[in-house]
Formats: sequence, C-alpha cells, structure tokens
Amino acid sequence: MKKRKFTLKTEFGAEKVKFAISEYLESFIPGGGLYLGLMSWDEDLGCWTSYCDVSTNLPETSFLHVPPENAIYIRDDKYWYPALKEILTDEKLAFPTNRKLSSGYCTYDEWILSDKLKEIAEEIE
Repeated sequence: MKKRKFTLKTEFGAEKVKFAISEYLESFIPGGGLYLGLMSWDEDLGCWTSYCDVSTNLPETSFLHVPPENAIYIRDDKYWYPALKEILTDEKLAFPTNRKLSSGYCTYDEWILSDKLKEIAEEIE
C-alpha cells in the first residue's frame, strides 16, 4: 500500500497532510497546467480540508518554451516551502529541474511530478 498521508512540519507545529491534484480550469501554460495543493486533517470537523495551494498558474509571458509534461511551479520561498520540498524529494514524489521562472515580484521553481504522486494524490474537480 502506498503512503498517502505525510507530516508537514511548520513553525506552528506539525500538520497531517495529503496532496490534491487537478488541472487548472484556465491555464496560461501551453498545453494545460497541473494544480497541486495540500489538504490537512481537521480534528474539529472530522474531515480533510484545504490547507494551501502548492503550485502556481504562471502567465504565458513567463515561458520561452513549452514546459515539460507534469511540470508544476512552486514559489521559491525559503521560510515555509523547504518543509514541503523536503517531503517531495524524500518521498520521490517530484523532482526539481533547477529552472526558475519569474512573475511579478516572485520567483518560481519548476518541478516535475512523479507518477507516484499522481497515483496517491486525491483528484479534485
């Protein structure tokens, strides 16, 4: 059985999370774009709720070429996202390409989702 739940360590404690995946309804990425988010377990409600967006839908002006298949873009944020990136790399769920894109005042790292992540993520509509 594949591991579907993970512990995300934040400055506020640890969260039990799982990944959610979808395609952006309107994507600026040529050929479509993948959305990746996190859901956390809410003890009070007794169900999974949206925790945060992981990927970003970048405007097409950021692209000089068509992005690779299964590419997502994660904000290059040294304060929160390292814990998330650690889960992605340690569990072999996604791999950085070392390509960076800019949009507005932010920089985004390009990551390629593995088939393993696509299998364990909850599909959302």
